[in-house]
Amino acid sequence: MERRNQFRVVICDLVLRLPLAKPNGPGAMQSQPSTFCKIFFKSRSCKVVHVPTFFSNGQEPAALLNKPAAVFDLSDAEMSLLSKSKKPEHLIFELHSRSSDGPVCGFSTDRVLGTVKLPLDFSQVRHNHETQFHGGWMDLDKKAKKENRLGVSYPQLQVSVHVEPDTRISLKFTGSPKGNVEIYCMEDPIRRPIFRSTFTWGPGPEANLVQPDKPAKGLNSWMLQQLCLGEKKVELRSGWSVTIRNTSGSPVAVASMLVPYVPKMQPLAWLIEQLGEDGWVPWGRLAAWHAAPDTGIHIRFEKVTCAQEVEWLVNPNQGGTLSIDYQSSRRGGFVFSASVGSEGSRWSLPTVEVSAKHIKCVEDAAPFLALAGAINLSVDACQRFI
Repeated sequence: MERRNQFRVVICDLVLRLPLAKPNGPGAMQSQPSTFCKIFFKSRSCKVVHVPTFFSNGQEPAALLNKPAAVFDLSDAEMSLLSKSKKPEHLIFELHSRSSDGPVCGFSTDRVLGTVKLPLDFSQVRHNHETQFHGGWMDLDKKAKKENRLGVSYPQLQVSVHVEPDTRISLKFTGSPKGNVEIYCMEDPIRRPIFRSTFTWGPGPEANLVQPDKPAKGLNSWMLQQLCLGEKKVELRSGWSVTIRNTSGSPVAVASMLVPYVPKMQPLAWLIEQLGEDGWVPWGRLAAWHAAPDTGIHIRFEKVTCAQEVEWLVNPNQGGTLSIDYQSSRRGGFVFSASVGSEGSRWSLPTVEVSAKHIKCVEDAAPFLALAGAINLSVDACQRFI
Protein backbone atom coordinates (compact mmCIF):
# COMPACT_ATOMS: atom_id res chain seq x y z
CA MET A 1 0.00 0.00 0.00
CA GLU A 2 1.15 3.52 -0.81
CA ARG A 3 2.14 5.58 2.20
CA ARG A 4 2.01 9.28 2.94
CA ASN A 5 4.99 10.78 4.72
CA GLN A 6 4.47 13.64 7.10
CA PHE A 7 5.88 15.03 10.34
CA ARG A 8 4.67 16.15 13.73
CA VAL A 9 5.99 19.02 15.83
CA VAL A 10 5.36 17.79 19.38
CA ILE A 11 5.32 20.16 22.38
CA CYS A 12 5.70 18.49 25.79
CA ASP A 13 6.48 19.25 29.42
CA LEU A 14 4.83 22.68 29.66
CA VAL A 15 5.26 24.01 33.22
CA LEU A 16 5.40 27.61 34.43
CA ARG A 17 7.75 28.29 37.34
CA LEU A 18 7.20 31.41 39.43
CA PRO A 19 9.98 32.55 41.77
CA LEU A 20 8.18 32.90 45.11
CA ALA A 21 7.19 29.85 47.13
CA LYS A 22 3.78 29.80 48.80
CA PRO A 23 3.55 29.84 52.63
CA ASN A 24 3.04 26.06 52.77
CA GLY A 25 6.57 25.46 51.60
CA PRO A 26 8.79 25.31 48.54
CA GLY A 27 7.70 23.17 45.65
CA ALA A 28 4.00 23.49 46.49
CA MET A 29 1.58 23.28 43.60
CA GLN A 30 -0.48 26.36 42.87
CA SER A 31 -3.75 26.08 40.99
CA GLN A 32 -5.15 29.58 41.51
CA PRO A 33 -5.06 31.64 39.43
CA SER A 34 -5.21 29.12 36.59
CA THR A 35 -2.63 29.50 33.86
CA PHE A 36 -3.01 28.67 30.20
CA CYS A 37 -0.84 29.03 27.13
CA LYS A 38 -1.62 29.98 23.54
CA ILE A 39 0.81 28.30 21.15
CA PHE A 40 1.31 29.78 17.68
CA PHE A 41 3.13 28.17 14.75
CA LYS A 42 3.10 29.56 11.20
CA SER A 43 -0.47 29.96 9.93
CA ARG A 44 -1.78 27.01 11.95
CA SER A 45 -4.74 27.39 14.29
CA CYS A 46 -3.70 28.49 17.75
CA LYS A 47 -3.45 25.71 20.34
CA VAL A 48 -4.71 26.56 23.83
CA VAL A 49 -3.51 24.33 26.67
CA HIS A 50 -3.56 24.43 30.46
CA VAL A 51 -0.15 25.00 32.06
CA PRO A 52 0.52 23.89 35.66
CA THR A 53 1.95 26.73 37.75
CA PHE A 54 4.78 25.95 40.14
CA PHE A 55 5.98 28.23 42.91
CA SER A 56 9.51 27.18 43.69
CA ASN A 57 12.94 28.22 44.88
CA GLY A 58 14.46 26.27 42.03
CA GLN A 59 13.14 22.74 42.62
CA GLU A 60 12.15 21.07 39.35
CA PRO A 61 8.60 19.58 39.24
CA ALA A 62 9.60 16.23 37.74
CA ALA A 63 6.12 14.76 38.28
CA LEU A 64 4.68 17.20 35.73
CA LEU A 65 7.11 16.42 32.92
CA ASN A 66 6.79 13.94 30.04
CA LYS A 67 3.24 15.10 29.34
CA PRO A 68 2.36 16.00 25.72
CA ALA A 69 0.65 19.37 25.40
CA ALA A 70 0.11 20.06 21.69
CA VAL A 71 0.96 18.77 18.21
CA PHE A 72 1.29 20.50 14.84
CA ASP A 73 1.20 18.33 11.70
CA LEU A 74 3.42 19.08 8.71
CA SER A 75 3.23 17.51 5.27
CA ASP A 76 6.33 16.20 3.53
CA ALA A 77 6.20 19.15 1.11
CA GLU A 78 5.97 21.66 3.97
CA MET A 79 8.91 20.04 5.71
CA SER A 80 10.96 20.20 2.52
CA LEU A 81 10.33 23.96 2.24
CA LEU A 82 11.11 24.58 5.91
CA SER A 83 14.35 22.60 5.76
CA LYS A 84 15.55 24.76 2.82
CA SER A 85 14.59 28.07 4.42
CA LYS A 86 17.47 30.28 5.57
CA LYS A 87 15.31 31.84 8.28
CA PRO A 88 14.19 29.71 11.23
CA GLU A 89 10.52 29.40 12.04
CA HIS A 90 9.38 30.24 15.55
CA LEU A 91 7.07 28.63 18.06
CA ILE A 92 5.45 31.37 20.12
CA PHE A 93 4.18 30.63 23.63
CA GLU A 94 1.89 33.30 25.09
CA LEU A 95 1.23 32.76 28.82
CA HIS A 96 -2.01 33.94 30.38
CA SER A 97 -3.38 33.87 33.92
CA ARG A 98 -7.08 33.75 34.70
CA SER A 99 -8.68 34.68 38.00
CA SER A 100 -10.59 31.95 39.78
CA ASP A 101 -13.47 34.41 40.26
CA GLY A 102 -14.23 34.44 36.54
CA PRO A 103 -15.30 37.49 34.51
CA VAL A 104 -15.95 40.70 36.44
CA CYS A 105 -18.90 42.82 35.24
CA GLY A 106 -18.91 40.87 32.00
CA PHE A 107 -15.21 41.51 31.27
CA SER A 108 -12.56 38.83 31.08
CA THR A 109 -10.00 38.74 33.90
CA ASP A 110 -7.31 37.16 31.69
CA ARG A 111 -3.88 38.73 32.03
CA VAL A 112 -0.89 38.18 29.77
CA LEU A 113 2.08 37.06 31.84
CA GLY A 114 4.58 37.11 28.99
CA THR A 115 5.71 35.34 25.84
CA VAL A 116 8.47 32.98 24.76
CA LYS A 117 9.75 32.69 21.18
CA LEU A 118 11.55 29.48 20.35
CA PRO A 119 13.41 29.32 16.99
CA LEU A 120 13.25 25.98 15.14
CA ASP A 121 15.95 25.00 12.67
CA PHE A 122 14.31 22.43 10.37
CA SER A 123 17.49 21.88 8.35
CA GLN A 124 18.59 19.33 10.95
CA VAL A 125 15.42 17.23 10.66
CA ARG A 126 15.87 13.70 9.31
CA HIS A 127 13.14 11.51 7.82
CA ASN A 128 13.91 8.35 9.74
CA HIS A 129 14.22 9.43 13.37
CA GLU A 130 13.13 11.96 15.96
CA THR A 131 14.86 15.35 16.08
CA GLN A 132 15.06 17.23 19.38
CA PHE A 133 14.81 21.04 19.16
CA HIS A 134 14.71 22.12 22.78
CA GLY A 135 14.32 20.78 26.30
CA GLY A 136 14.62 22.93 29.41
CA TRP A 137 13.67 26.21 31.04
CA MET A 138 13.26 29.52 29.18
CA ASP A 139 12.85 33.02 30.63
CA LEU A 140 9.72 34.94 29.75
CA ASP A 141 10.17 38.14 27.75
CA LYS A 142 11.33 41.54 29.01
CA LYS A 143 7.78 42.66 29.75
CA ALA A 144 7.36 39.80 32.21
CA LYS A 145 10.70 40.63 33.84
CA LYS A 146 9.72 44.28 34.19
CA GLU A 147 6.38 43.44 35.82
CA ASN A 148 7.82 40.69 38.03
CA ARG A 149 7.64 41.62 41.72
CA LEU A 150 7.68 38.17 43.24
CA GLY A 151 11.35 37.71 44.09
CA VAL A 152 14.91 37.81 42.88
CA SER A 153 14.44 35.55 39.84
CA TYR A 154 12.07 35.69 36.88
CA PRO A 155 9.16 33.53 35.67
CA GLN A 156 10.33 30.65 33.52
CA LEU A 157 8.62 28.24 31.16
CA GLN A 158 9.69 24.60 30.95
CA VAL A 159 9.14 23.25 27.43
CA SER A 160 10.34 20.34 25.32
CA VAL A 161 9.94 20.40 21.53
CA HIS A 162 10.84 17.70 19.02
CA VAL A 163 9.93 16.68 15.49
CA GLU A 164 9.10 13.06 14.66
CA PRO A 165 8.31 11.34 11.36
CA ASP A 166 4.68 10.26 11.03
CA THR A 167 4.00 8.00 8.05
CA ARG A 168 0.34 7.17 7.46
CA ILE A 169 -1.82 5.08 5.17
CA SER A 170 -5.02 6.79 3.97
CA LEU A 171 -8.00 4.70 2.90
CA LYS A 172 -11.45 5.68 1.71
CA PHE A 173 -14.83 3.95 1.42
CA THR A 174 -16.54 4.48 -1.95
CA GLY A 175 -19.94 4.44 -0.27
CA SER A 176 -21.70 4.22 3.07
CA PRO A 177 -20.68 1.31 5.32
CA LYS A 178 -24.36 0.43 5.23
CA GLY A 179 -23.83 -1.28 1.90
CA ASN A 180 -21.39 -3.30 -0.15
CA VAL A 181 -18.64 -0.89 -1.12
CA GLU A 182 -15.01 -0.89 -2.20
CA ILE A 183 -12.12 0.64 -0.26
CA TYR A 184 -9.07 2.12 -1.96
CA CYS A 185 -5.81 3.74 -0.94
CA MET A 186 -5.98 7.52 -1.43
CA GLU A 187 -2.29 7.74 -2.33
CA ASP A 188 -2.82 5.38 -5.28
CA PRO A 189 -3.38 7.50 -8.45
CA ILE A 190 -5.24 4.59 -10.10
CA ARG A 191 -7.40 4.07 -6.99
CA ARG A 192 -7.47 0.31 -7.27
CA PRO A 193 -9.66 -1.31 -4.59
CA ILE A 194 -7.69 -3.21 -1.97
CA PHE A 195 -10.63 -4.19 0.26
CA ARG A 196 -14.38 -4.63 0.01
CA SER A 197 -16.77 -3.86 2.86
CA THR A 198 -20.01 -5.88 3.06
CA PHE A 199 -22.90 -5.06 5.35
CA THR A 200 -25.39 -7.57 6.76
CA TRP A 201 -28.13 -7.20 9.34
CA GLY A 202 -30.39 -9.55 11.22
CA PRO A 203 -30.40 -13.35 11.31
CA GLY A 204 -32.39 -13.54 8.07
CA PRO A 205 -34.36 -11.46 5.56
CA GLU A 206 -37.59 -11.88 7.52
CA ALA A 207 -36.04 -10.37 10.65
CA ASN A 208 -34.75 -7.25 8.92
CA LEU A 209 -38.16 -5.59 8.76
CA VAL A 210 -40.70 -5.06 11.51
CA GLN A 211 -44.39 -4.49 10.72
CA PRO A 212 -46.97 -3.29 13.26
CA ASP A 213 -49.30 -6.16 12.46
CA LYS A 214 -46.50 -8.76 12.57
CA PRO A 215 -44.14 -7.91 15.43
CA ALA A 216 -40.91 -9.83 15.74
CA LYS A 217 -40.81 -12.38 18.50
CA GLY A 218 -39.21 -11.15 21.69
CA LEU A 219 -39.55 -7.49 20.76
CA ASN A 220 -41.19 -5.74 23.69
CA SER A 221 -43.98 -3.22 23.25
CA TRP A 222 -41.77 -0.25 24.09
CA MET A 223 -39.27 -1.10 21.34
CA LEU A 224 -42.16 -1.76 18.98
CA GLN A 225 -43.39 1.81 19.46
CA GLN A 226 -39.92 3.12 18.73
CA LEU A 227 -39.40 1.06 15.60
CA CYS A 228 -42.86 1.00 14.02
CA LEU A 229 -44.07 4.34 12.70
CA GLY A 230 -47.49 4.07 11.09
CA GLU A 231 -47.77 1.34 8.50
CA LYS A 232 -44.23 1.85 7.12
CA LYS A 233 -41.63 -0.86 7.38
CA VAL A 234 -38.87 0.33 9.68
CA GLU A 235 -35.41 -1.14 9.87
CA LEU A 236 -34.61 -3.09 13.02
CA ARG A 237 -31.29 -1.83 14.35
CA SER A 238 -29.87 -5.09 15.62
CA GLY A 239 -27.74 -7.89 14.28
CA TRP A 240 -25.66 -5.57 12.11
CA SER A 241 -22.21 -6.55 10.94
CA VAL A 242 -19.50 -5.09 8.72
CA THR A 243 -17.13 -7.55 7.07
CA ILE A 244 -13.89 -6.42 5.46
CA ARG A 245 -12.77 -8.71 2.64
CA ASN A 246 -9.50 -8.77 0.71
CA THR A 247 -9.25 -8.66 -3.08
CA SER A 248 -9.87 -12.41 -3.34
CA GLY A 249 -13.12 -12.07 -1.40
CA SER A 250 -11.93 -13.74 1.81
CA PRO A 251 -13.00 -12.07 5.09
CA VAL A 252 -10.10 -10.67 7.11
CA ALA A 253 -11.90 -8.56 9.73
CA VAL A 254 -15.46 -8.19 10.99
CA ALA A 255 -17.36 -5.86 13.33
CA SER A 256 -20.44 -7.52 14.81
CA MET A 257 -23.20 -5.80 16.77
CA LEU A 258 -23.65 -7.95 19.88
CA VAL A 259 -26.14 -5.78 21.78
CA PRO A 260 -28.66 -3.41 20.12
CA TYR A 261 -29.10 0.08 21.49
CA VAL A 262 -32.00 0.60 23.89
CA PRO A 263 -32.25 4.23 25.11
CA LYS A 264 -31.81 4.67 28.88
CA MET A 265 -31.41 0.91 29.24
CA GLN A 266 -28.38 -0.45 27.40
CA PRO A 267 -25.64 0.93 25.15
CA LEU A 268 -24.96 -0.38 21.69
CA ALA A 269 -22.10 -2.90 21.79
CA TRP A 270 -19.81 -4.17 19.03
CA LEU A 271 -17.07 -6.78 18.90
CA ILE A 272 -14.35 -6.32 16.28
CA GLU A 273 -12.42 -9.42 15.27
CA GLN A 274 -9.39 -10.03 13.08
CA LEU A 275 -8.59 -13.22 11.21
CA GLY A 276 -5.50 -14.84 12.72
CA GLU A 277 -3.53 -17.96 11.99
CA ASP A 278 -5.85 -20.13 14.09
CA GLY A 279 -9.15 -18.40 13.34
CA TRP A 280 -10.96 -15.27 14.49
CA VAL A 281 -9.29 -13.29 17.26
CA PRO A 282 -10.97 -10.48 19.29
CA TRP A 283 -9.35 -7.17 18.34
CA GLY A 284 -11.45 -4.43 19.92
CA ARG A 285 -14.72 -3.50 21.62
CA LEU A 286 -16.94 -0.53 20.81
CA ALA A 287 -19.90 0.92 22.72
CA ALA A 288 -22.24 3.79 21.80
CA TRP A 289 -25.09 5.55 23.60
CA HIS A 290 -26.87 8.84 24.05
CA ALA A 291 -26.98 10.48 27.49
CA ALA A 292 -29.24 13.48 28.06
CA PRO A 293 -28.80 16.42 28.08
CA ASP A 294 -25.97 15.89 25.56
CA THR A 295 -27.07 16.40 21.96
CA GLY A 296 -24.30 14.13 20.73
CA ILE A 297 -23.56 10.43 20.83
CA HIS A 298 -20.97 8.94 23.17
CA ILE A 299 -18.65 6.38 21.58
CA ARG A 300 -16.11 4.39 23.55
CA PHE A 301 -13.44 2.11 22.10
CA GLU A 302 -11.05 -0.30 23.79
CA LYS A 303 -8.42 -2.32 21.99
CA VAL A 304 -8.12 -5.84 23.39
CA THR A 305 -4.32 -5.71 23.60
CA CYS A 306 -4.28 -2.25 25.19
CA ALA A 307 -5.79 -1.31 28.56
CA GLN A 308 -6.40 2.31 27.51
CA GLU A 309 -9.92 3.38 26.55
CA VAL A 310 -10.75 6.20 24.15
CA GLU A 311 -14.05 8.04 24.32
CA TRP A 312 -15.52 10.57 21.90
CA LEU A 313 -18.66 12.72 21.79
CA VAL A 314 -20.05 12.94 18.25
CA ASN A 315 -22.53 15.49 16.92
CA PRO A 316 -24.25 13.51 14.12
CA ASN A 317 -25.52 16.68 12.45
CA GLN A 318 -22.07 18.20 12.09
CA GLY A 319 -19.85 15.23 11.42
CA GLY A 320 -16.12 15.36 11.97
CA THR A 321 -13.06 13.23 12.55
CA LEU A 322 -12.41 10.93 15.50
CA SER A 323 -8.86 9.92 16.26
CA ILE A 324 -6.74 7.83 18.58
CA ASP A 325 -3.70 9.99 19.12
CA TYR A 326 -1.37 9.83 22.10
CA GLN A 327 0.48 12.84 20.62
CA SER A 328 4.07 11.95 21.40
CA SER A 329 5.61 8.82 19.86
CA ARG A 330 7.05 8.09 23.30
CA ARG A 331 3.47 7.50 24.47
CA GLY A 332 2.23 5.71 21.34
CA GLY A 333 1.83 8.60 18.91
CA PHE A 334 -0.87 8.75 16.26
CA VAL A 335 -2.73 5.46 15.77
CA PHE A 336 -5.95 5.94 13.80
CA SER A 337 -8.52 8.46 12.59
CA ALA A 338 -11.84 8.16 10.79
CA SER A 339 -14.37 10.64 9.49
CA VAL A 340 -17.84 10.14 10.90
CA GLY A 341 -21.27 11.58 10.25
CA SER A 342 -24.90 10.87 9.62
CA GLU A 343 -26.04 8.92 6.59
CA GLY A 344 -26.35 11.12 3.52
CA SER A 345 -24.04 13.85 4.85
CA ARG A 346 -20.72 14.81 3.32
CA TRP A 347 -19.05 12.71 6.03
CA SER A 348 -20.98 9.54 5.16
CA LEU A 349 -18.13 8.12 3.03
CA PRO A 350 -15.58 7.37 5.74
CA THR A 351 -11.95 8.32 5.25
CA VAL A 352 -9.57 6.32 7.43
CA GLU A 353 -5.95 7.01 8.35
CA VAL A 354 -3.74 4.47 10.09
CA SER A 355 -0.18 4.94 11.28
CA ALA A 356 2.25 2.88 9.20
CA LYS A 357 3.75 1.62 12.46
CA HIS A 358 0.67 -0.55 12.90
CA ILE A 359 0.66 -1.93 9.33
CA LYS A 360 3.12 -4.75 8.67
CA CYS A 361 1.01 -6.28 5.91
CA VAL A 362 -2.08 -5.19 3.97
CA GLU A 363 -4.48 -7.21 6.14
CA ASP A 364 -3.36 -5.31 9.26
CA ALA A 365 -5.43 -2.34 8.05
CA ALA A 366 -8.64 -4.40 7.94
CA PRO A 367 -9.69 -4.19 11.64
CA PHE A 368 -9.22 -0.41 11.57
CA LEU A 369 -11.60 -0.28 8.59
CA ALA A 370 -14.10 -2.45 10.46
CA LEU A 371 -13.79 -0.06 13.41
CA ALA A 372 -14.50 2.93 11.15
CA GLY A 373 -17.54 1.18 9.74
CA ALA A 374 -18.85 0.32 13.23
CA ILE A 375 -18.37 3.91 14.41
CA ASN A 376 -20.38 5.32 11.52
CA LEU A 377 -23.13 2.72 11.89
CA SER A 378 -23.30 3.45 15.63
CA VAL A 379 -24.05 7.09 14.87
CA ASP A 380 -26.80 6.02 12.50
CA ALA A 381 -28.26 3.53 14.99
CA CYS A 382 -28.31 5.96 17.94
CA GLN A 383 -29.20 9.30 16.39
CA ARG A 384 -32.82 8.35 15.65
CA PHE A 385 -33.42 8.17 19.41
CA ILE A 386 -31.97 11.61 20.27
